[in-house]
Amino acid sequence: MLKQAENHQVRELLHRGFYSMAFQPIRETHTARPFGFEALLRGPADTPLAHPQRLFHERAYLDPDLLLNLDMACLGAALRAGRVLNTSTKLFINIHGTTLLDLVANQNDLLALLREVHLDPSRLVLEISESTESASLVQIASSLNDLKKLGIQFALDDVGSSFPWLDHLLWLAPDYLKLDHALARDLHTSARKQRLLTALCEMAESLGARCIVEGVESPEDWHTVCDLGIPYAQGFWLGYPCPASDWTKGDGSAIGQTGVAVVYEPRRTEDNGGELR
Repeated sequence: MLKQAENHQVRELLHRGFYSMAFQPIRETHTARPFGFEALLRGPADTPLAHPQRLFHERAYLDPDLLLNLDMACLGAALRAGRVLNTSTKLFINIHGTTLLDLVANQNDLLALLREVHLDPSRLVLEISESTESASLVQIASSLNDLKKLGIQFALDDVGSSFPWLDHLLWLAPDYLKLDHALARDLHTSARKQRLLTALCEMAESLGARCIVEGVESPEDWHTVCDLGIPYAQGFWLGYPCPASDWTKGDGSAIGQTGVAVVYEPRRTEDNGGELR
């Protein structure tokens, strides 16, 4: 009964348009400037839309048709709201794997929407949910080729979590791997995590993908990510999710709690002869 009631509530909220999108920057580690922005669903407090992680990632929480409707609503809202962001940045939008099949079947509608918001397809990066069923990977993989021909890119979300991301990496050939926030937590204190991230990035690059570390929430972890040479990072230290209009003020380079622009400078260490590491 609870699931049915919450599904009904989500349908009502979508119908009434009681949802919005916030945008969190993904930054280049060598310049600290935004490379892209991830669109994140926001909804009224004390409603299911206030907990997007559960909506999108808890299996069978939403009816299949409702999951599709929610995905498409978020896609449209993200494109319309994100159109004001700097045209040199990418726009990352989360999507369930099965929704991709619908996008391919109706790709003319997607192209019409991209034209409406004046967004070049090459700026769009679709983040494929880690909860996508492995059984449908072959079908989804074949559908990606049609969208890739349009210039659209793809990312695997939450790589390194408990889901079968290696299968996804093998079949979907993504352009980006978004490394789970658990790998970044206290990264500066863990040599094992640092070696693991380095290995993951080397593997990704050998397969034509680039890594984005999620969950960077301290200056120490930010500097460690930079030291490791990982190209991109995302997290609260680098910018909280905000309305797109907030990111059009200034150049978007301000990071950290102080709001002061921080540009990474490699650190010198005494144990390596003063060389940059």
